[in-house]
Amino acid sequence: MFQKNNNIKNDNLQKVSYYSTKKKKIIDLFIGFFGGAIMLIIFLSIILNIFFNKISISSTLHYVCYIIATIIIIILIVLFFRINRKFISIGILISLLVAVSLFMKQVYFYKDAMETGGIIKNTILGQYSIYDGNSDIQETDVSRSELETVSDPHMGTDTPIMTIVEFGDFSCPYCFIMHRVLRDFIMENATKVQLIFRDFPLEEDYNRAMIANCAFEQGKFWQMHDNLFLYQESFNENMVNQFLKEAEIDVDKFNACRSEQRYKSEIEEDLVVGLKAGMSGTPTLFINGYKFAGVIPRTVLDQILVEIEKENK
Repeated sequence: MFQKNNNIKNDNLQKVSYYSTKKKKIIDLFIGFFGGAIMLIIFLSIILNIFFNKISISSTLHYVCYIIATIIIIILIVLFFRINRKFISIGILISLLVAVSLFMKQVYFYKDAMETGGIIKNTILGQYSIYDGNSDIQETDVSRSELETVSDPHMGTDTPIMTIVEFGDFSCPYCFIMHRVLRDFIMENATKVQLIFRDFPLEEDYNRAMIANCAFEQGKFWQMHDNLFLYQESFNENMVNQFLKEAEIDVDKFNACRSEQRYKSEIEEDLVVGLKAGMSGTPTLFINGYKFAGVIPRTVLDQILVEIEKENK
């Protein structure tokens, strides 16, 4: 009888052990998967933002904090739950496949917009500043010739296969991100691409746009353009003289241009064209006449260029 009771106890213990082991494996898989997924997502976010969108130092520090937090979480998971490493590897692998799939979906999303003329209001990062002004201007069809004006500041080749018209505002933080992406892209594809910059002030303050246009009058637009974006957050009037000195701009001519508000009508004309083209904020790009609202990652610009080159063969 005692033997029979012992057998029953052993069976019960084995069942408890079996279910405990199975439960632990499920917990290990769950925690390992999400731990690995979180680690990979944060890592990819850092790489994409730092190397493709060139985020500012302050934003980078935030991501450094995320890295530290993630490392701590992973260490705690391993120490306290003794997760089998293969589960974390599975989480990272699956998350990587999902990330690649989402990226390819986004690339073809942009490609489809190029082919159909679709308007994209939300990009991968959703970085877009909304126009704050009042306007009764109705959206109409705007031709490429109206958008791609030779009188506005431009860089790159004069015979492009890919023409990018950027409507931006020097106080828009997302335009600063887009500026860095575009600058590198144009520099590396100078024989294929042309960039045209047009003003789209988000508010009724034309001060920074006027500064850039008065510098353009003396052939120094891009130097002033870069400084206005570089010192966007800390900009004040005391910096203007330093900018003029660095760019070797004639101060008297520049001051006369500003006091006369010489380019006010030019800035307003850019704004009207943007509104007619259906713009509602910055940055907005028109690539070969097709509209893209928000920050476009460098990888997507590269893919668009590849598709345009295929079409031109």
